[in-house]
Amino acid sequence: TPLNEKALGYYRQAFAVSQRLHDHLHMDMALTNVISVAHELMQTPSITGEMRAYRRSNHGGLLYNYNLILYDAVSREEQGRKDAAIECYDRQIAMLGDNKQYSRLVYFTFVNKARALETMGRYRDAIAAMQKPREIAEQQNQKDLQLEVYDLLSALYNKVGDTRQYTSNREKYYQLKDT
Repeated sequence: TPLNEKALGYYRQAFAVSQRLHDHLHMDMALTNVISVAHELMQTPSITGEMRAYRRSNHGGLLYNYNLILYDAVSREEQGRKDAAIECYDRQIAMLGDNKQYSRLVYFTFVNKARALETMGRYRDAIAAMQKPREIAEQQNQKDLQLEVYDLLSALYNKVGDTRQYTSNREKYYQLKDT
């Protein structure tokens, strides 16, 4: 979408500025967004320059390693290597653990894994993967996360023919959306 294209441009600018300033925290955050939006647009190959620069920074740390694995995961996913992508997501999940400081990344990683499983037709596995994002979204009472969870779960339950769960998640989605 044009909005995502614009967002990708802004995140790339934020990455470039933080790189010039040697601000690793903001560089990490900007790159997470660059990778995510590029993947959403199916344009991951277009960010190889940012990835090269990021690897050269070699500043280490959890977010640095998280981003390297995220890039590998989405690249593999776009290459059709879904099992390899899921292995990357599992590595990220293990790396993050139950660290409350990174709950948004934990959420994001489980959703990525569920979406990859969904594209493989592994709907029940995707539903299982979505339980952690549901827990995080409800605990933190974050409307944007809850909407995404209920929308994705309703689609998955519909695909497995579970009308009761489909309807329940759909209703939660619309009730929340109307608030």
